[in-house]
Amino acid sequence: MQQILIANSIGLTGTEILIAALARHPRIAMLPGQNFIGHDGWLYRDRDYSKMSCEQVFEELATEYSMTAGRIWSGLTKNMSPADRARYDRKLHCRLFAARASAGAASLFDFAGPYAGAYFETMGWNAGDARYAGFFGQNAVLSHGAELARRGDVRVISWDNRVELWLATISQRMTWDCRKAAGFWIVNMLLLEAFARETGRLLRVDLERFVAERGPELGRILRFLELEPAAARSDGAAAAGYIAFRPEFVGGLQRDAAQIALIYGDCAAVKAARRFADWAPGFVADAAHRKLLGRYREFWNSTSHTNFDWPGPLEDEILERVQAATGARDAGNLSLHFYHEMHALDSLTHDAPRCQRPRPLGVLEEEIVLPLLPYFLKVAIEHLSCQAQIAERQAHSYRSLRQNPLYLRLRQPEALARLRALGMDGRLAALEEQITRTEQRLREARTPRND
Repeated sequence: MQQILIANSIGLTGTEILIAALARHPRIAMLPGQNFIGHDGWLYRDRDYSKMSCEQVFEELATEYSMTAGRIWSGLTKNMSPADRARYDRKLHCRLFAARASAGAASLFDFAGPYAGAYFETMGWNAGDARYAGFFGQNAVLSHGAELARRGDVRVISWDNRVELWLATISQRMTWDCRKAAGFWIVNMLLLEAFARETGRLLRVDLERFVAERGPELGRILRFLELEPAAARSDGAAAAGYIAFRPEFVGGLQRDAAQIALIYGDCAAVKAARRFADWAPGFVADAAHRKLLGRYREFWNSTSHTNFDWPGPLEDEILERVQAATGARDAGNLSLHFYHEMHALDSLTHDAPRCQRPRPLGVLEEEIVLPLLPYFLKVAIEHLSCQAQIAERQAHSYRSLRQNPLYLRLRQPEALARLRALGMDGRLAALEEQITRTEQRLREARTPRND
């Protein structure tokens, strides 16, 4: 009987690297892209398909999600070339799926296999010998973990990132409060740990270890799947819709992660996360902790938000227990103080950073770690803008902000290029206008009047 293979991910983790490697094996019918994330606009949750026709189920499974600019960020054709996207016949895929699927089934995992098989047939590729139908979509152990634990036909590969790398990855284009997001990482990793303990059907694969030791890691994956090494597919199925691995991509994330570590290494959640392998097995061995994690899964499936930095009461309780078990405590440093005490920003207020303690730091600003990521760039620009506005209102003592250490770093070529890539160059232009206006106002205030 064909089994289901889930490439599991907590948010953005670079899982496309894994599925591109798995897709090369002829016994794995791995879907390209990011699939099955939503149900009637409700993302990353469990769902019941039992009252839907096969055609209706297909429409849910095949839904693709686009940004305002039109780029697909989730769906089967997410990473397809224009030529491969043109080859894909969605209507044929639907007809073939309906012929394979059984109406009345409730579970996503009853439909994932027929969907994958129909896709391969649509594209003219053989999947008849595939032992696994595979896909990547979400943290299925969070959304579907209770069902997965009961099923014997599903295996899960957890594509893991250490906490600093994960924070750097999710922060590439989005704005998160990394202190709280680190807690989300811990809670979700505990769910994976508990699932692995209960079922024995989850394999953890670390991104950096996979990149450094690809051959041995692929061998470990195949042993977990009980598959023999085989010649890579040659029919095009392993190329259509998969990204090409770029070492510089991982290298860039690692550089950002190093800066994230300098800022957040004093946070209790990051301290605990770094030692996760030491304490997590004992933590989930406690039945009371597993019950609380199960309740958290139920809570998650009753909500709809997708924010990593919105902890609720159950996450808070889990993290309190983690803190008690690990002894991890918050400390502080200048950069942490700058980003989270002097200023306020999170995923809810992502476009409107707020200056809470509007004071210059002078030479200390040379010591502030400045990752070229949205959260930190927004705060740095807002900090300088706030200083300019205060100087304009007070028209008193002022040192040009164009000599400020943070300002000078924002004007470096690498920072300017990153701001343009993020569409944030307008924020810097607005800051320049504010500084020019402030300095003109101060010059006027100092100019003697002849009347």
